[in-house]
Amino acid sequence: MFHPTEETRLLDIDGAPNTWLEELQDDLRFPLMLVNLCSPDPYARAGIRFTPVYGDATNLPFPDAIFNIAFSNSVMEHMTTLERQQAVATEALRIAKNLWIQTPAPSLPLEPHFFAPSFSFFPGVCRSAWLLLLPCGAC
Repeated sequence: MFHPTEETRLLDIDGAPNTWLEELQDDLRFPLMLVNLCSPDPYARAGIRFTPVYGDATNLPFPDAIFNIAFSNSVMEHMTTLERQQAVATEALRIAKNLWIQTPAPSLPLEPHFFAPSFSFFPGVCRSAWLLLLPCGAC
């Protein structure tokens, strides 16, 4: 949709290099910055133009409108409160001229992270209990 060029400044909010490596293989033609609470360094590959930045999506360490595009793929649903979701949205609007922000629709029949049927319709306590039973990766 955006057609980034070598001059495009793109920030992936809470992203991982593998997203870009899988999609673009070795053909990343624009500078890419990844901000994440986890260090993306273990995923680094020679020749790929990305810069890892340790940071919190609710309080990004960048000046206003410095990026052409703020990209966020399935981050909002991981924010624990509405206030944190609003803070991520506010920060993305502040630092970028264009946004690509995706989040799963609660009305989908399968939860896209672990394909649980109707998961988003369960009461919060049930979702929490179920998540505690799943083997989940950590930063």
